[in-house]
Amino acid sequence: MSLESWFYLRPPAGVVRPLVDITRTAQKEKVFRVALSSLRNLLEDEDLHNNLASEMVDSGLHKIVVTRQLQSWGDEDVPELLTTMDDKLRHGIQMMSSFDKYRKELLSGHLDWGPSHTSESFWRKNVDKFEERDFFVLRTLLKLIETSQEPKTLAVGCHDLSQFIQFHPQGRYIVSGMRGKELVMQLMAHPDPDVQKQALLCVQRIMLSKHNLDFLR
Repeated sequence: MSLESWFYLRPPAGVVRPLVDITRTAQKEKVFRVALSSLRNLLEDEDLHNNLASEMVDSGLHKIVVTRQLQSWGDEDVPELLTTMDDKLRHGIQMMSSFDKYRKELLSGHLDWGPSHTSESFWRKNVDKFEERDFFVLRTLLKLIETSQEPKTLAVGCHDLSQFIQFHPQGRYIVSGMRGKELVMQLMAHPDPDVQKQALLCVQRIMLSKHNLDFLR
């Protein structure tokens, strides 16, 4: 089996970053072309396109493509391939939604205050996406609240959980069913005052109905 066939036939999962690494370090034009062609072929799958384009951008592929476009190439197919990938990755960057960025921040294990946490518009538009893959994002958020040692991450995490409860019609019941109430109540005694504050606000949302919370304002 040729090198190109081997790259092409391998399944997408776990392949993107090794291929990007090859495009970064390859000295031989053929090796570079095969790796980049394989990445382009992966993007032909419409169902996987957005996720894979996002992973490629995160892996630094677009920067590599831009840099490699400045080189001279003996293989006449490479410049066209670079132009195609440049277009596809620019489109991928534009298509990355604020929720994609939020999920990536969450998976990094570190949270910081920003629009995706504090904007009501973000939560109104994206709260239903927390249900995807058996509430994967929500479960990840709860795990972060349970295990993180960073005060800012804990404060932002409690705030986000509170936002989910506020904007999802069944939010407080879903969070309670996942032990969220117990996890957040433990943080009410945290030494950091911002963590205490956000944990208290979150527990209030869990325990009180939206009507009662509106009355208390």
